[in-house]
Amino acid sequence: MKATSPAQCFTVASLLAQGYPLHQIGAKTGLGKSTIERIGRELEVDKENHPGGHPAKLTPHDKQAIV
Repeated sequence: MKATSPAQCFTVASLLAQGYPLHQIGAKTGLGKSTIERIGRELEVDKENHPGGHPAKLTPHDKQAIV
């Protein structure tokens, strides 16, 4: 796997900011869709990171009762 150059990352970032679709960015840069998506995710610093998954089975009150 070849490392993505900073110039390619900058190009992808600018094209994403302009609203180009992933397949057009891939055609212009020669990068794969997954690589472009990864670069886009790394640039979204304001996005909240939700862990997902299922809710906790024990409530805080239940946890306190166990201890």
